[in-house]
Amino acid sequence: MSLLGSSGIGKSNFMVYLIWRRFQDDELKEFPVFLHQRDVIFRFKKGEEPKLVDVRTLRPETAAFSTEHFKKAERFSGQFFMPPWNLEEMLNAEVKALHELNDKVVMERFGIFGGTARLVLERDETRAGVDRRRLVEAVQSADALQSLKVSSDMKAISKTTHLLVKMMPWADFSWFDVQLSSPYVRQELVKQNRAKRAQALWDRIDDGMITGIGFALFEEEFHQFMQDKSIGKFKLRARCLTADGTGSETTQELQGGLEGVLISGNAPPDIKDGKYYQPQSKNFPAFDSWTSEGVFQLTIADTHDITFNDGGKAKDVTKTQAYKIVDALFKKHERKAKFFFVVPQFQFDNGWKTTQKVKQPEMADKIEQWVVCFEQSLPK
Repeated sequence: MSLLGSSGIGKSNFMVYLIWRRFQDDELKEFPVFLHQRDVIFRFKKGEEPKLVDVRTLRPETAAFSTEHFKKAERFSGQFFMPPWNLEEMLNAEVKALHELNDKVVMERFGIFGGTARLVLERDETRAGVDRRRLVEAVQSADALQSLKVSSDMKAISKTTHLLVKMMPWADFSWFDVQLSSPYVRQELVKQNRAKRAQALWDRIDDGMITGIGFALFEEEFHQFMQDKSIGKFKLRARCLTADGTGSETTQELQGGLEGVLISGNAPPDIKDGKYYQPQSKNFPAFDSWTSEGVFQLTIADTHDITFNDGGKAKDVTKTQAYKIVDALFKKHERKAKFFFVVPQFQFDNGWKTTQKVKQPEMADKIEQWVVCFEQSLPK
């Protein structure tokens, strides 16, 4: 059996728990168990003291205190994989009580560290402060982007790689993706590098498109670009999507230097000039952001369906926040609202000519679909 997963999510505790539980079985037949962590290898065998195979270690008499609650490991192909924790699991009443933490602390740390239980659920405030400083230093280091070149052993690249990235399984656990650890890591990596190391940032965006890292950086770079006060009006290569795919390439002028506004809940539609709106809710699938000029959906996929459903909560599409935003744009400009698909250069040059499927057909006449190319060198 092998146990896989990102650093700090509880693999060692889970293994200690399994061994402890197994040793409580009266019908257990004799067999050796080897536990290997870093440079420590020792053998457990019933009726014997643990035998040190390499360097010194300690024999666990019972399950460690922190293993009273652990994340369930999913099994596939003879292996166990432990995904990073999600926020709901971190906020479990049993978990909070065990680690003596409240909602505010857990939510704040989750935004910084992501699903790394060892860091989010640390009870010692001094140790938690040290962990935070290590992460801040990691994202601010000059070689942070270089350390994102992830191999199968994340610690083999850099001492900080395991702080910046995490492994995420697909829904059926048949494959793994590598993603940035948290919103904080994503935002700070772009913020720290977009001016001083722009070429390195775009190289990492291009090289990382096969993982979740490249798209996360691409998405964050666009959001920060739109809010960069040094940018006024700018142009993007563009193409109006048509049913027959005959739209010709042109440019689309947009306004930059906008003020960022985070929208939570089902707030009334707001489309003031000079604002860049981003929904905070994960149940907002329609688009990633909007301005008074249109709505924006970032993607690196070959195709991307459009839906105005809000996670199934509103059966009437006219009750959804996405509909209200598009309807407000429709009325403001007295024409169809522009729906911009923002794609990287390789997608713009090699496809994206036909209109995308709108899952709510009644909305198709409310929007005009465009694809725009967000790239390092923009047209003049």
